[in-house]
Amino acid sequence: MTNILTAAEAANVLRCLTTDALMLQLLPQVDDYIKTATGRDWTADTTIYPKAKAAAQMLLTMWYENPSMTGNAGALQGGLSACLTQLEAQALELESSGVPDAALTIVTSLPKDGNDDIAITANLVLIFSHAMDTTATSAVVLKDAAGNTVITVKSLDVTKKILTVNPTGSLTADAAYTLVITAAADSYGRTITDEIGFTTA
Repeated sequence: MTNILTAAEAANVLRCLTTDALMLQLLPQVDDYIKTATGRDWTADTTIYPKAKAAAQMLLTMWYENPSMTGNAGALQGGLSACLTQLEAQALELESSGVPDAALTIVTSLPKDGNDDIAITANLVLIFSHAMDTTATSAVVLKDAAGNTVITVKSLDVTKKILTVNPTGSLTADAAYTLVITAAADSYGRTITDEIGFTTA
């Protein structure tokens, strides 16, 4: 799970070990508080906003040093209050510009991971939750069991959410293949990396 602060960043701020139990317990609570306070899930971004990290550092330090305050910020410190106000304004700006709050995901695919009855002439389809950047077609590769790249023609539909991978020839029967998605970017700059393994009929 992604947090606004990585364990290494948090440990550096608190000057503790990356395995510190209290710190690890607080990280998701910090994220939830900032999400509630600003109206946006900052962990969904491919690159976390610096102001979100700054707010998380201040809140984490406050709660770590005074665990009885966990879950609230009492009378907000000046720096934290200002940071949360700026983040709230940034969230409204992003919302008005159409940048979705939710992370980029694969809604469904054909085949699904683990399918073992895919026709050797089938087109392979990925449906994403957001409109994809045109570079997404080059971020998806079909590989055979030996790791060799299978020649395909890839295209996005008019919504740019449906990516079709069409092998130029029939696949081998009863053979394993993997669709490898490497940092496929949506139109907002968010990326997704995944693998979908399947076997032909």
